[in-house]
Amino acid sequence: MDSQTQKLHKDTLFTRLLLGLNSLALILLVCSYLSMYINPNSFWILAFCGIAYPYIFLGNIIFILLWVIIRPKYALYSAFFIIIGYNHFFSLYQFTGKSKPNDSISTFKVMSYNVRLFDLYNYNKDWSFNFEGRNQIFKFIRNESPDIACFQEYFYDSSNKFCTTDSLTSILKTKYLYTYFPQTLKETDHYGIAIFSRYPIIGSGAIVFENKTNNTAIYIDIKKDNEIFRIYNAHLQSIKFGKEDYVFADDSPKNKAKSNNLNKASQKIISKLKQAYLLRAGQALQLEKHISESPYPVILCGDFNDTPTSFTYHTLSKKLTDSFVESGKGIGRSYAGKMPSFRIDYIFHDNHFEGYDFITHQEINASDHYPVTVLMHKKK
Repeated sequence: MDSQTQKLHKDTLFTRLLLGLNSLALILLVCSYLSMYINPNSFWILAFCGIAYPYIFLGNIIFILLWVIIRPKYALYSAFFIIIGYNHFFSLYQFTGKSKPNDSISTFKVMSYNVRLFDLYNYNKDWSFNFEGRNQIFKFIRNESPDIACFQEYFYDSSNKFCTTDSLTSILKTKYLYTYFPQTLKETDHYGIAIFSRYPIIGSGAIVFENKTNNTAIYIDIKKDNEIFRIYNAHLQSIKFGKEDYVFADDSPKNKAKSNNLNKASQKIISKLKQAYLLRAGQALQLEKHISESPYPVILCGDFNDTPTSFTYHTLSKKLTDSFVESGKGIGRSYAGKMPSFRIDYIFHDNHFEGYDFITHQEINASDHYPVTVLMHKKK
């Protein structure tokens, strides 16, 4: 075999290997698309493809660049499938926002914020309360001054040693609020979810999920300008990672390789992710049904604990508009914890409204979530 034949043979092997890897990347890309439409309770593996979509997308972009250099015609494969799922990309990234309308009278600001119990467990060395995180959150809320504020992982201390509710009613200058606490400890420590409104609340309720977890959703009916709107606040199933899971995720690959518990730790994380996917699917379907039966125009806020390429997101956004897609800018990642960061906090609305100036406020780090706000404008 002469040198030219050897070179051709090597090129053929390399091209075949690259085509094989590209084919795998394309299959994973299609699976990430399907993850939005197939209930994890039917085929849970697809949910993992959905959460990995940003990395799968990036992998296919790399293949396009490689093929442009080596075999330009092969670049069309990944390009074609990326174009098919272009809407998935724009649910993760927006190039331009949308400024607020001139009619500011009918515009109101909505905030959704997982406050992580107002940083309650960040104690001082003597185990006394450390109010620094809580006060940062209060300062941020005062500066933003939302008309409607939805809080997840809300904490209320009825002994008033760690004040939250009274402070927020003063900061937001309102007496209208609705709280729901599925868990109470020591008779004074209440854990749950809350909505504050500057407009009168004429109705409210809680949606107790059928799978009986502490995650929940609530709603209020408010009266503004002689119209009634319904505001939902949802906190869907958390993954419930423990300290050891975060340590494993944070540890270096070199240290993980040395660990005899690598398989056990990774299997535990996968199991928790799977269980959360299954529970969230049921919760999303139950919440979607409740929203579809609302007699009033709807705004949905919440920490869904799921990405835009998920069954949960697709279920809840089928008849609602995602304010980030409508008027956000940039990546919009809202999770600020130790695990990989994704957009999991949302503000949706029906076609009665338009959203403007959606912002993910990454300037505050008092929680493991960034707050999100949007200016909501009633269509004429």
